[in-house]
Amino acid sequence: MEQRELEVSDTSGKPSVLRLELPWPPTANHYTGYRVAGKKGGKQFVQVYPTAKAKEFHRNVQAIVMRDRAARGWVCPLKLSVWTYPPDRRKRDTSNLFKMLEDALQRAGVFDDDYQITEHHAWRTVHVVKDGMVVVEIEPMVS
Repeated sequence: MEQRELEVSDTSGKPSVLRLELPWPPTANHYTGYRVAGKKGGKQFVQVYPTAKAKEFHRNVQAIVMRDRAARGWVCPLKLSVWTYPPDRRKRDTSNLFKMLEDALQRAGVFDDDYQITEHHAWRTVHVVKDGMVVVEIEPMVS
């Protein structure tokens, strides 16, 4: 895959920092399901699939990206910053949210591949929000 150079002079009129308010992602335990599938080469194998909650989360993120015209198709290194507003006061591991967020944002066309995210920042807030929310900021890494 050939990577294009990031142009510093952006004439698209879109801000270089993309900010999105997204729904609370499903937990890692509810993101993928597993089932023993048929035989491959005489042996059974485990098939991994996205759960209904994961598919719903992806659809919701896609709708927000389309509504906000946020699809950038970035192909450069990126910085991802995340602020979490949990749905309740249970202890949560913020690092588990990154995979779900990155997959959904990639599918929605914000960037080409989650491999491009070279810098991660996360803030766990104490503010509880009904149904939970994450605020995501993505910006190109310009050297």
